[in-house]
Amino acid sequence: MDRLTVLIIAVVLYMGLMIWIGWYSQRKTSGDEGDYYLANRGVNTFVLFCAILGTNMSAFVMLGMAGAAYRAGAGMYGLIMGGAVLTISLFPYIFGARVWALGKKFNYYTPTEYVEARFRSPLLSILVFVVFIIYTLPYITTGQIGAGAAFANFTGGVIPFWAGSLLVTAIVGYYVWGGGMKGTAYTNVSQVVVFIVFLFTATIWISIKAGGPDAIIEKIRATNEALLHRENAAVYNWKTMFSQLLLFSICIFSMPHIYIRFMVAKNANALRKTSILYPWGILFTWVPACIIGFWGAGLMPGLDPKTSDNILFMLTGEYLPIGMFAFAVIALLAIVMSTMDAQTLTVASLFSNDILKTRFNMDDKSALKWGKAFVIIVLAISYIFSLLQPATVFQLAALSFTGTSALAPVLVAAMYWKRLNKQGAIASVVSGLILVPLYFATTLFPNSPFAQNIVATMPRYGFDPVVPVMITAFVVMVVVTLVTPKQVNEKADEQFAFLDKIYKKKELQKDPPQDVAL
Repeated sequence: MDRLTVLIIAVVLYMGLMIWIGWYSQRKTSGDEGDYYLANRGVNTFVLFCAILGTNMSAFVMLGMAGAAYRAGAGMYGLIMGGAVLTISLFPYIFGARVWALGKKFNYYTPTEYVEARFRSPLLSILVFVVFIIYTLPYITTGQIGAGAAFANFTGGVIPFWAGSLLVTAIVGYYVWGGGMKGTAYTNVSQVVVFIVFLFTATIWISIKAGGPDAIIEKIRATNEALLHRENAAVYNWKTMFSQLLLFSICIFSMPHIYIRFMVAKNANALRKTSILYPWGILFTWVPACIIGFWGAGLMPGLDPKTSDNILFMLTGEYLPIGMFAFAVIALLAIVMSTMDAQTLTVASLFSNDILKTRFNMDDKSALKWGKAFVIIVLAISYIFSLLQPATVFQLAALSFTGTSALAPVLVAAMYWKRLNKQGAIASVVSGLILVPLYFATTLFPNSPFAQNIVATMPRYGFDPVVPVMITAFVVMVVVTLVTPKQVNEKADEQFAFLDKIYKKKELQKDPPQDVAL
């Protein structure tokens, strides 16, 4: 069989499996909101690990990371994830346990529900909702771009970008709409296993077919020797590395689709075990993607930035045999879909719980119905945006990560600093809403001289935007809180009393009561 036939068979089988999982999940999911959005808070360690890892991999790994390594060398792993792989687990391990406890005790479905209860401020809740929505949509778009690129490259354009992206969008929409959190969790397990196995297999196979690592390095030396020397790349400096460490350590906590997954854990021990496993998942995915992208600089030199984002697809199509081709297609689609589904479900949950129920007093059944409809609306909007391909996947991901990371000071301080009031929290969130679009003006409007001038005038001091944005958000939060009156809030007092009970009084046992145990 030729490759196009193999592709069609692989797509039909894989998409059929996803449809079946959606159908099965729909049968296992009740009409209850808690079951649809949070799987009744009963997800065990392995499924939770796959759900969080799969959700956080996305097209950024296979496109963004591989493309960045193609352009700047293998050191991109150390730059982006080298330090963060050691710190990325601290947020779910330490702070995520509190999120789980508060969510279980007070029956929160979304981070914005917690924020509104903590500060008694509808305005703050709406602002946080806006941040989550506007910076999650670009990340969903990266998945659709990845899907379209996969089909276009694997079929040589027989299945065009728009059709491949649309197909994946439709399948994700179906199983998220039907199965909710259970649908995304079930699919994430298979997706994580598949793409980890594929990345390792592809790395070994490409190495063998290309003559081995030494031969590939010599090709890189002949075509772009600068990639072999760190001093030739201005990006490799301590300020950039610190920026990436901060960004990737924090974004896992402040992204809404990850935050909500802290709430679905069966217990806090499952969450903490997942935190310990998570760095290994990073190593097993990011390292192979980086290696393949770096090798591409020697095996397929001369690609422009947007095209180089597709280097993993291109090398797979060039070097893997027909027998492995189907596996490659399935794995690459799995990476794409594993993030799209979680983010789409999260946006629907935010819309259902924070807008329809809270602002319009809609009953649970009606809100769930419209929340499912919003799944389709969100995917349609992001699909249209993906057709424009406004920037590289790396740029879109950086925008999304930075935008949500600006919320971290408020989300963390809310659980530790009782003095923090709504004025300080609002000022902090507003500062991020103002600064992030300014720092990323050229990502939003790449051909605009005005946008280029704005970015040029924004102070960075050699750091990536996340550093000045985070520092500003933190300082504004503290200063405004201290110069404004203390806030009286019985609900916040109740939250802190609960946390004090289970932490300060050391009510930690091997098998503690589920309602208070961490």
